[in-house]
Amino acid sequence: MSATLQRDHASTLAKSNPKKALAQARNVNEPWFRAQALSWVARFTDGDPIAIASEAANAARECEDDYKKSAVRAWEIAALAERDYTTEARKSLREAIARGQSVKPIASRSEALFLLLQAAFIIIQ
Repeated sequence: MSATLQRDHASTLAKSNPKKALAQARNVNEPWFRAQALSWVARFTDGDPIAIASEAANAARECEDDYKKSAVRAWEIAALAERDYTTEARKSLREAIARGQSVKPIASRSEALFLLLQAAFIIIQ
């Protein structure tokens, strides 16, 4: 199964069976898609969303380049903000922006920072 399908499967399960979704998210092969799946689970878990978001951040750090390491954090930041963990969301946002400032080329940096800006708007709503 492709990493995209693994992510999609975990994301679909997150609303109805977050424990099973978490197990599946942890098994997603590629860090980019694992970070997304874990962030989705953090959004819906009845467990500890901060711990799961931290796993998502760790998966993001495993990505192959600075674009992916920063841009995918938008999922985690949005999940934390939607769960009203704004302090944690802001901390993650600061880390992601710091990483995003080193993204090259500039067009990719712009895209990564724009994704983070979109997540930041969820924090202030």
